[in-house]
Amino acid sequence: MAGIVGEPPKQVSSSAPAPGGDDPMSHDAIMAAMHLSDEQRDPLMRIVAAGKKILYSKQTHPMMVEAMQGEGPTEKKLADGIIGLIGLLWGESKGSLPPQLIIPAAMVLMADAADFMRQAGEEVTPEQFGMANELLIDGLLKQGGVDPEKLAGVAGGQAGGPSMSAAPAEGAMA
Repeated sequence: MAGIVGEPPKQVSSSAPAPGGDDPMSHDAIMAAMHLSDEQRDPLMRIVAAGKKILYSKQTHPMMVEAMQGEGPTEKKLADGIIGLIGLLWGESKGSLPPQLIIPAAMVLMADAADFMRQAGEEVTPEQFGMANELLIDGLLKQGGVDPEKLAGVAGGQAGGPSMSAAPAEGAMA
């Protein structure tokens, strides 16, 4: 990706897979696991491209690097960073992101952020990545006005959960 401001160094940490190896945390692995239709893939890739543009812009890239190098568990840094990025994308889009693609786009962007961290020499284990995904989904649901506990109840067949709508709650993601 020549031309990206602040392109990460090319060294690879011990937690990175061997070249040509299978990496369940990679952008490609996450995309393959989603089994998207053609109608979903194009808008998803536009969201991901917009997210990467923000991540690597002259204005925001230094903040990303600082946040990733900050204190705290790797999984929390990953999740919080991508939740913030999705919030920025939501605001920039004036709320027009397809709601059903927000979590998939966030997961792909998190795979890219984890790769960035590994290339910069920080270890990101599959366990940390999995926990980051849990934190990410919970955080995005909360920003969208959905209580993850109630949603789990609905998924488990319990009555009294939230009604599911096609869009985030009014004022959510702002």
